[in-house]
Amino acid sequence: MPRISNLRRRPDPDAPLPAAIATVPTQITFRHMPASPAVAARIERETGKLVRYFQPITHCHVVVVAPHRHHRFGRAYALHLEVGVPGGPLIVNHEPAPRGHPAAEPPPGKPPAPEARHRDITVAIREAFDVARRQLEDYARRKRGDIKRHAPADPATTPEK
Repeated sequence: MPRISNLRRRPDPDAPLPAAIATVPTQITFRHMPASPAVAARIERETGKLVRYFQPITHCHVVVVAPHRHHRFGRAYALHLEVGVPGGPLIVNHEPAPRGHPAAEPPPGKPPAPEARHRDITVAIREAFDVARRQLEDYARRKRGDIKRHAPADPATTPEK
């Protein structure tokens, strides 16, 4: 007997995007690493997906930074995104956090070790674009007026401290 599941499956990240999605002019800059067509294609795909959350995106500038290779920890990729929208750009700086407990201090003269997930460029791209997607969703809510603003406090009725 075949098993029937009512759970929705996640879309395949490598599946082609629908033709109805508009392309966003994207500039990709690689720092401290050679340009990779596979990484550039992945960034183009993720940029195209952003249009689903807010339509009038004017441009997207992505900087992929790979600091020098550490002999024990490897590279830790960081992404910086600037998504152009009406009213000003949205900025995303997605850098790896130090590994371990925040109170743990590295030995003097030693940099903290990056998290293992930032050693994979595709994971770093996905996480950076997830942050950009959330910022675009919040921006779209503000533009639609879905987010209520508090009325300014009346100085006559505000108690003095």
